[in-house]
Amino acid sequence: MKKLFVAVAALATLLFVSCNKESQYPTLIEGTWEVKSGSAAITKNGKPVTVDTFITDMAALEGQTVEIPESIKQELQKAFDEMSNPKTFPEGATLTFKEGKVSTTEGIGGSTYTISGNTLTLNIDGDSVPFTIETLTATDLVLSTDSSNFSTSTQGDMFKRAGYVMTMTITFKKK
Repeated sequence: MKKLFVAVAALATLLFVSCNKESQYPTLIEGTWEVKSGSAAITKNGKPVTVDTFITDMAALEGQTVEIPESIKQELQKAFDEMSNPKTFPEGATLTFKEGKVSTTEGIGGSTYTISGNTLTLNIDGDSVPFTIETLTATDLVLSTDSSNFSTSTQGDMFKRAGYVMTMTITFKKK
């Protein structure tokens, strides 16, 4: 009985700390955050993808199943490289969160954000992009998102049809 009581008390404490942590997110996120690093990974059915596989699969979706013209290979190579090294929030860029509004050094202003649980949703130019808050402390912020969050775009649809997912992770430090 004593072990059961200890287990229940530990679980209750864990749940309280977890809920309490997320309830602090709206306060913790306020301020200016500088991008320290960003990374992306492209996978197909959960496994890393090479550029050659990507080119073949994307060309096949466009009906290019025989010899792929060099111009299409170059375009797909460029797309793969850009997705593998996203510049959406380059190193040194900043995001400033204040009272439901977000602005960036990349010229995005007048945009809004919401936080629900561990999801931060940026509303930029009519598009809503949900990010998972992996870490949020007084000094550190780590956000991640994947291409399934862009299912309304042509690129997101093509990725989905080909079994691809691009996952992006961005690490920030509070300024």
